[in-house]
Amino acid sequence: MSRNPGLHNLTPAVMWETMQDLTRLGFAHAVEIGLAHTVIINSLGGDFWANECTSFGDKQPLFAKKSDVIAIHLAHMIWKLKSAAGFESFIKRAKLKDFEGAYYELYTANLFAKVADHVDFVVPTNARGSDFDLKVYGFLEKPILNVEVKARNKTLKSPKRVIDFLKDAKSQLAKGEPGSIVFKVQIGPDSISQAELNETIARFIKSTSRVDFVTYVWDASKFQNSLWMSHQTVDGNGVTKNVFAKDSLIVPSFFVDAQAYGSCL
Repeated sequence: MSRNPGLHNLTPAVMWETMQDLTRLGFAHAVEIGLAHTVIINSLGGDFWANECTSFGDKQPLFAKKSDVIAIHLAHMIWKLKSAAGFESFIKRAKLKDFEGAYYELYTANLFAKVADHVDFVVPTNARGSDFDLKVYGFLEKPILNVEVKARNKTLKSPKRVIDFLKDAKSQLAKGEPGSIVFKVQIGPDSISQAELNETIARFIKSTSRVDFVTYVWDASKFQNSLWMSHQTVDGNGVTKNVFAKDSLIVPSFFVDAQAYGSCL
């Protein structure tokens, strides 16, 4: 069936139809990729899909190494968050040619959505101190929590670079309100050690009233067909008890499961 791409197509009925079409064409093994690509086409567009999710695209670094599993994880998060307030605005303003920041904003929203009442995507107003990324409701003892998300492309090699990076993120958070920073980081032999990173973050938090805690995330899997999404939370006292769900292992069977699609399977 021919249809115009759009978020209105992200329904259980369309997913079920896609599964049937692929099976009928003899591509039962491709059902999972087909579902993921359906979600991506209808949310981020055909050009984005062709460039990042097909073999003939000139992929950006986020997709180049683990294209299939990144696409599967991305589609899963879009599906779970598509009804959140501000989501459509988020999709429209996402930097499609430099998508890593948007990917980790979705990941952060998904982290909070599992343990909070609900999560909204903040629609920018171009006012400093109010253009953080997410507003989280009912998280632990906090009725409302403002969250700024960053994806660090370059390795953090010293405490000074960590502090400068966090100061920039802090400037987006509102004064006098509970706030948090979540950022993607690369952890490796040429980066600051994780112990020193934890210590530096704790010291930074003690110096400000705008940040209650910081969570950093990274992919710990070395394998091309899997992600091991790991995260560590730090407050002013150092490493905290994990406030989120456990680290997630994402492999190609992740997307097609009853919990993800409910009645459409």
